[in-house]
Amino acid sequence: MRAILPLLMVILGVFYMGTQKSYAQVPTIQDCLGAIVVCQEVYFEENAPSGQGNYPNEINASISCMANENNSTWYTFTVNQTGNFGFELIPNDPNTDYDWSLFNITDDPCEDISSNEALITSCNAAGGGDCQGLTGANGDTSYDIQGAGCNNFPPNIFSAFTPLNDVVQVQAGNTYVLVVSNWSGNQSGYTLDFGITDVGIFDFTPPTVDGYIDPDPCNGLFLLIDFSENILCASIDQANFSLTGPNGVQNINVVSALCDVGAQYTRNITVVFDPRLETSGSYTLDFCCLTDACGNEISPQQHTFEYIYDSRPILDLGEDTMICDHVPLTFDLSSVDGDITWQDGTTEETFTIIESGTVTVSAVNDCGTTTDEINVIFSDFPVVDLGSDSILCSGDIVLLDATEPGSTYEWQDGTVNASFLVQIGGEYSVTVTNECGVDIDTISFNPIPDIVVDLPDNGYLCQESILVQFNDSEFFDIQWQDGSNANEYLIEQEGIYTLVVDSPCGLYEDSFEIYACEEEIIFVPNVFSPVAPGENQLFKLFSTNPITSFEMLVYDRWGNNVYTSDSWEDHGWDGSFNGRDALAGVYVYVVQYSLTINGEPGTRSLYGDVSLVR
Repeated sequence: MRAILPLLMVILGVFYMGTQKSYAQVPTIQDCLGAIVVCQEVYFEENAPSGQGNYPNEINASISCMANENNSTWYTFTVNQTGNFGFELIPNDPNTDYDWSLFNITDDPCEDISSNEALITSCNAAGGGDCQGLTGANGDTSYDIQGAGCNNFPPNIFSAFTPLNDVVQVQAGNTYVLVVSNWSGNQSGYTLDFGITDVGIFDFTPPTVDGYIDPDPCNGLFLLIDFSENILCASIDQANFSLTGPNGVQNINVVSALCDVGAQYTRNITVVFDPRLETSGSYTLDFCCLTDACGNEISPQQHTFEYIYDSRPILDLGEDTMICDHVPLTFDLSSVDGDITWQDGTTEETFTIIESGTVTVSAVNDCGTTTDEINVIFSDFPVVDLGSDSILCSGDIVLLDATEPGSTYEWQDGTVNASFLVQIGGEYSVTVTNECGVDIDTISFNPIPDIVVDLPDNGYLCQESILVQFNDSEFFDIQWQDGSNANEYLIEQEGIYTLVVDSPCGLYEDSFEIYACEEEIIFVPNVFSPVAPGENQLFKLFSTNPITSFEMLVYDRWGNNVYTSDSWEDHGWDGSFNGRDALAGVYVYVVQYSLTINGEPGTRSLYGDVSLVR
């Protein structure tokens, strides 16, 4: 079965099933849909089945004389003559309580039994006391509805007087179902006799077609056949159906919703067209060999119908498109069968677009609504402009954007994005292509180096010269304090030096000072006389440079420490020791001191001898 069938079952829900539920279980003889077709006078059931079948709760106690459906069996028949119908049910065990109900389902489906009280033709649920055993509608009483219990007068839907009802007035062509329920639950069987009256319930008349529902011109999916009575599902053979039309033999599938879930019979058959009919003309359906519940075969049937194909409006605005010359685009739907509405609410058959956008249209006719849309881009020859050549500073990132709607891109490295990130200097190019043509653009980025300068710190010129050098670039503007603009400078004298380097990526500015070289001059006398006139009366150290730490020790020839000083600026040794004049002679001195020369700190040691003269 092709995919058309699920859609068909939905459609059948409208034309055939009405309010019927979806039949998902296979019916059994314990279900109305699986009822035994009565085609003989007497049925002998050795045992009663248990349970309620696959469709439980078909009996509604609120509208039926029966409390529920217990261990049930269903029977169905179609009357072939109008008159009085009766039957008797004789339990195999006379102490078994059987209940029963007869329904007229000529114009109603099985599922309506639980909700439509009017379908109940006769019902008896008598039991207990004198009401066990024989039951049925044999005319022994004039009652049609008797509920539970026994010897209750007058009987009603809730209580019974006797297990026997009046015969039933039936009309030729009507269809009935009888449910027999074993209330005792002992599974003892029974004999069911339908031959106690002269009314024929055995069908000897072949079924006929009550009518056809021809295919809907808007879809052409199926044709529905309604029969005068139930058709045995087993007699439905697709090989006995054929459909011919303007294109010859049409492929069909013959289905029934009830038969498909296991029911024994159906009053409707659906002929599904596969593929659906899309050609107008005359079609003829031929079929035969269907039988009713009692084996009566329908005469060969032929149904001819005229089919005029119609459908929802057919819309085709075409594929999305690009227009290169900006010529207005007009859509003409004058050939479409339906009322037109464009996205702006206009209803003319034509619509003109002059700028890029989406065109949407809908068309409505008796078969439904169709919509379509198209994206239209008005474009010119692609134009790409990456800009003028430029510089690129260290660490800079430049985004090149070549976006052109409806275009493809290819950069110099093969990438295909609309944009490109530049992080290093070099030449970059992009090819932009659309349906109108190709454009190429190139841009160069000249990398600007960082200014790398290592100027000396403030210092002393203790060599002939100091050479200062740094990287150069054509983009650098160099300026020294004296106006020179070289990337190297020779320092040969003390002074303050200033450098300014200007580039497109930034400004460098710094200065330093160079001092004249300092000379370390230390003088220690080798003779002094405390008693001599003049300046040489004290022994001390003389320095042209500041001394930061100092210690002087003087010893006599015997190793005695005769003098100690921790300041080079004090008055010095006056030649005394322990408050007395020291003896004239030669003394040894040891000096340790620290000082800073040309910015460099250092420690020195001196030793020697000095003569004390008196």
